[in-house]
Amino acid sequence: MLLKKKIIPAMLGAFVSLGLVACGSDSDTTVGVGATTEGGGTNSGASSSSAHTIVLSYPYLEAITDEGNGIYRRVGEAIVTNNKGIPVPDGTRVDLSVIDSILATGIIDSGDSVTGAVLTDLNPMQADGTDTTFDVASIVRNNEVHFIESTDPVLLFSSDASDRSRVIAPGDGMITANTLTVTSDYSMPYPDSSYYPEGQSSYVVGVSSLGAHVLGTETETDDTGAETVTVTGNGYSLTKNGLATFYVVYPANANTINTGCVDPALDTRVSPAGSARVYMIASAGTNATTVDENFCFVGIANGTLTASPSTDLSGSGSVNFTLRDGGNSIRSPFREITTSIVQSGTTDVVLSGGFEVDNGFDDVRNTYKYRTDEGGRFTSTIMVVSPVAGDTVEITYSTAENQETTTVTVTIPEDTTATP
Repeated sequence: MLLKKKIIPAMLGAFVSLGLVACGSDSDTTVGVGATTEGGGTNSGASSSSAHTIVLSYPYLEAITDEGNGIYRRVGEAIVTNNKGIPVPDGTRVDLSVIDSILATGIIDSGDSVTGAVLTDLNPMQADGTDTTFDVASIVRNNEVHFIESTDPVLLFSSDASDRSRVIAPGDGMITANTLTVTSDYSMPYPDSSYYPEGQSSYVVGVSSLGAHVLGTETETDDTGAETVTVTGNGYSLTKNGLATFYVVYPANANTINTGCVDPALDTRVSPAGSARVYMIASAGTNATTVDENFCFVGIANGTLTASPSTDLSGSGSVNFTLRDGGNSIRSPFREITTSIVQSGTTDVVLSGGFEVDNGFDDVRNTYKYRTDEGGRFTSTIMVVSPVAGDTVEITYSTAENQETTTVTVTIPEDTTATP
């Protein structure tokens, strides 16, 4: 009898709740997870001049370019060093790719195996946790059903750096109900408790089906020492002083914006639920590969949070809000909205309403919070408690880091009789 496996965080993928990114939005940087050569693998004899660690980083300021026609382009940087923390030689090739949709996922533990070029899982799952098999696992994108196919990427976590990324081999029999055959052997069998004490490895099978793709760069230096950076579409970047710049291009519309920026389970735009996750994969030679889960299809900052029918109330009422980003004015879904209340007197208000997922009173921040729905909207119901004539109550609604704010003012009329 097969038991359904618990999805562990490593296979779900980290998600970020960063607000929006662009000019003036934040001075911090999102840093990805580096891939280091791990003992016992095929990399233990790597040359000290070869790539050992790759870390991906994404700036916030001046980070996104609105390319027009519903396309955004976000810059990133790969930091590539050897095992002594020294930049790799100039011109080191860093291969880059992106996955934005998960076809199947699972855990390699007791009864399963990764041996040679074959991954065996007796109980694979779809992204929403339902049981499936590799030969029928699917997602729906743009009203089309996508199944697992040859050349689809397979990412293996809790594994040697050289084993983290593979692609499914072409040909008959490479995809069966419980096995996937990849193009090259894994360096060791899994699960392997000798190097990974948890005794299990998780994996995802994914594809880029929402439209994201990676542009690489090459830097050339002329006889005068002047550098020219060329953006290419060949899927790799060449390092200069240990750095390799790249760009991720993604569609910026109501169906894709904020993909990977929130808990995937919240994203109701895709089927199955939870299948919209973003992974960046970077590798340099056979000794360094990183699978980074910090990238997302973030919108441009400094947008608008508009209220209707009015931001001025004389008593209890409901206000409808719409959140749009600061680029192509895209409605921004699944964003968290927090509130703060300022009273001029003793009149109080009670807030309610909002998107059905993840809204309500936040005990930690002592505030009521909302989350926009897939159309970037939410409704706040304001109930006045113990009104006193002449009092005002200001309720400010804010996105992360106060990038977008709107204030609703409740003014109690002078002829109001106080409630005992």
